[in-house]
Amino acid sequence: MVNRMMLSIAVLITAFSNTTAQDYSTHALSTPVVALHAVKAFGQYQLSYQSETKGDVVVEILDVNNASLYSETVSDADAFSKRFNFSGMPFGVYKVKVSGAAGEVEKEVRFYSPLQKAEFAWQRNEDEQKVKLVFASQPEVPMTLHIYDETGLELYSESIAGGKAFEQVYNLEQVSASSVRFVLSDDKGGQSTHVVALR
Repeated sequence: MVNRMMLSIAVLITAFSNTTAQDYSTHALSTPVVALHAVKAFGQYQLSYQSETKGDVVVEILDVNNASLYSETVSDADAFSKRFNFSGMPFGVYKVKVSGAAGEVEKEVRFYSPLQKAEFAWQRNEDEQKVKLVFASQPEVPMTLHIYDETGLELYSESIAGGKAFEQVYNLEQVSASSVRFVLSDDKGGQSTHVVALR
């Protein structure tokens, strides 16, 4: 279970008032309008709330087992915006639950590492001892590739720059090991392993 003291869901921005830049007074809102979207900064999500009913609003973060990880009450509000930082949390699925006099709304957060979201593939011609690593889209962040033999000895490593297309062929013809293990990792804690049998 996640230790609440270690929880890094930090409210970076809090702003609420009786009025917003847009006038909602003409809209008949039976339930609150809640929006949650990822922002450019890794692991950060922006929550926006708007309701025709003013009152206390509880914002809660739940894990996949519905255990409460974070809770805050916004007092006497009909509109507010908050930013949450999940960057120190384990990767996975979370829920943001917003409840108040106007009703309850839940939004899902799918917090994964850039590597888990990346579209990449390993390609191999069985007649050749070669393996190709291809990213269908540019990696969001820098990554590192390590190649090990079956004993754990590192045979090769290289850095893969983020924000650039990447395609590389690795020639394993001179490798005497019976198998090799490719370990691809990002700087956010994501990791992917690919094992290739050579003989």
